[in-house]
Amino acid sequence: MPPHRLLRARVIATPVVFLCLVAFAIPLAASDFSEVSVLAYVGPGAGLGMIGSLLAVLAAVVIGVIGLVLYPITLIRKMLRKQKVTQPAETGQTGAK
Repeated sequence: MPPHRLLRARVIATPVVFLCLVAFAIPLAASDFSEVSVLAYVGPGAGLGMIGSLLAVLAAVVIGVIGLVLYPITLIRKMLRKQKVTQPAETGQTGAK
C-alpha cells in the first residue's frame, strides 16, 4: 500500500474509533449502577463456556507472544546457516602441482 494511502486511512480511522468508543461510553456513564441488584443464576454450562473462552484467549495471547519472540530468532539462525553454506570451503591445497 502506498504511504500516502496508509496515512489517509489512519487519519480517517482515528476519528471513527474515537466516535465508537464515545458511543459506547456515554450509555455506561449515564446509567446509575447504585440501584442495580442482580439476582441471577449462572448455570454450569455458561460458567464452563466462559472459562473455556477465557482459557482460549489466554492461550492465543501466550502463543502470540512466544511467536513474536521466536520468529526473529529463527530468522537469525537461518541467516547464519545461509552464510555458513555460501562461504567457500577451504581444502588446504595451494593449487600448485
